[in-house]
Amino acid sequence: MFLAALALRLAWILIFRSYIFPLLFLPPPFSIGDPHFQFGNEIGSIAHSIATGQGFGSPFGPITGPTAWIAPVYPYLCAAVFKVFGVFTPASAFVMLSLNSIFSALTCVPLYRICERTMGHAVGLFTGWTWALLPYFMLWPATLIWETSLVPLLLAYLLLMTLELEDTANTNRWSRWLMFGLLWGVALLTNPGILTFLPVSFGWLVYRRWAEKERLLRPATMALVMCALVVMPWLARNRIVFGQFVFIRSNFGFEFHLGNYHLSNGLGWAGKHPSENKSERDQYARMGEIAYVAAKRDEAVEFVRRYPREFFQLTVKRVYFFWSDELLLYARNVPLAWMYGLLSLTAPLGLLFAVRDKVKGAGLMLGVILVYPLPYYVAFPQLRNRHAIEPELLALSVYFLVALSRQLRIVRETPRGYSPPSAAFPRAVP
Repeated sequence: MFLAALALRLAWILIFRSYIFPLLFLPPPFSIGDPHFQFGNEIGSIAHSIATGQGFGSPFGPITGPTAWIAPVYPYLCAAVFKVFGVFTPASAFVMLSLNSIFSALTCVPLYRICERTMGHAVGLFTGWTWALLPYFMLWPATLIWETSLVPLLLAYLLLMTLELEDTANTNRWSRWLMFGLLWGVALLTNPGILTFLPVSFGWLVYRRWAEKERLLRPATMALVMCALVVMPWLARNRIVFGQFVFIRSNFGFEFHLGNYHLSNGLGWAGKHPSENKSERDQYARMGEIAYVAAKRDEAVEFVRRYPREFFQLTVKRVYFFWSDELLLYARNVPLAWMYGLLSLTAPLGLLFAVRDKVKGAGLMLGVILVYPLPYYVAFPQLRNRHAIEPELLALSVYFLVALSRQLRIVRETPRGYSPPSAAFPRAVP
């Protein structure tokens, strides 16, 4: 699966030459601070700043000083590539997209193991090969320099490790818990949006073992301490640089503002963003990142206070957009675009079958789907945001198809007029 997935993604990059990022120039006031901005956007700009010796800063092109606009793992990875293959070169773009393709292809591994552990070998094979071969899942790794392809891999491994640690054989293995905490720390430093899943993961573990009369407070606490130790250096850096506490990323207040203002469509207008509006970029540089984000956050909070009904309507609209395929209206060249809406329909049905069949980990899957999108519901969703949980959506969709086919086979093979001796009708067994 991994080799096939990687080969197809690399072929996409080479055939469509997606490693060529054209320079971008726009007239004022909608002007990009750096014509190379399409190369990784804020991540590319920060990586350029690191690679040229100016430190982790300047997310919009011009030198504006330190930043916490983006979590550190992926920009530092991009900066390392810049150091070896050149800043904003096609060679660097090819290497970054190739790394994304490796992350995406590797996602087959935890995805197969999750399904095999919970839904059966057949579901694991079908799910893994679908992820590997379907062009719909190749778009982001082959075209976008962002952590979009790394986050699904990390989230899938976190889900897999949660399932593994629930087993009695792994419960008392301290090394596994330390690795669990380490992985959580790396994941948060890649995209702190994953934090919404942390209480679900640990809560599910503690609850499951508590039901077996086995308490996990000590190993779970140790894993959380390890996670904190991994994240702490970055928090300390932010405290030193900005003179106040900043949790991994600084920009949520701005993102909240971008999707919430009077007469907004709820999806975040790029014209209000410093990357595309020179006046906003000048204001960002003049005020400094923390003060700028605080001002925008206060504007959004005031909007919510004055127009609570409009904010509620925008939130409902964002929930709808996150799960419907209407976000595709704002995107082009998405292969098999119908998959977006189909996964939104079949995954909940698969979850219902999984709950009915008492599939292990069904509650954990439900937790992922419920909590991960929450920040995007209150700020604004983008098409790439949902890719983080699409491995789980795919797994549930495949389980729906498999369970439905089994149920139909049972119905078809049951003699006409036959009445089972008990009230319980035979169920599809994973």
